[in-house]
Amino acid sequence: MDTSSAVVPLIIKEKQFPNFLIMNDEQIEEYFSKLQKIVDVAIDKAKQDKDAYFAGVNIADLRCIECGVKITLHEDNKYFALISEASPDAHEFISYVHNYIENNHPEFLPIEIVCEW
Repeated sequence: MDTSSAVVPLIIKEKQFPNFLIMNDEQIEEYFSKLQKIVDVAIDKAKQDKDAYFAGVNIADLRCIECGVKITLHEDNKYFALISEASPDAHEFISYVHNYIENNHPEFLPIEIVCEW
C-alpha cells in the first residue's frame, strides 16, 4: 500500500485523528473543508430554526472561517471550528452547533466551537 496517499490514523491522547503528517496539502484541505461544510450546515440549520433565539449573533453573516485540530500539551486534543459574526459569549448558539455535530458527525468529536466578531 502506498502510504503517501493513504490516511493513516494517528492516536493522540486516546483520540484517533488522521495522520496529517503524511497527508499532502490537498488531502488536508479536503479533510478540513469537509468539517467546514459540516459547521456551515449546522449554522444554516440554526438560521432556519424558528424556535431558536440566539443572543449575540449576526445571523445573516454567520460562517465558519477556519477549522483544524488543536493539539496541546496540557489540554485534551480536539477539533476546532472558528465562526465569524457571533459573540464569544453566544453560548446558546455555540451549543446548537456543537449538538448538531455531536448528533450527526461524531467522527469530528471532541470539537471546540469558537466565535468571534
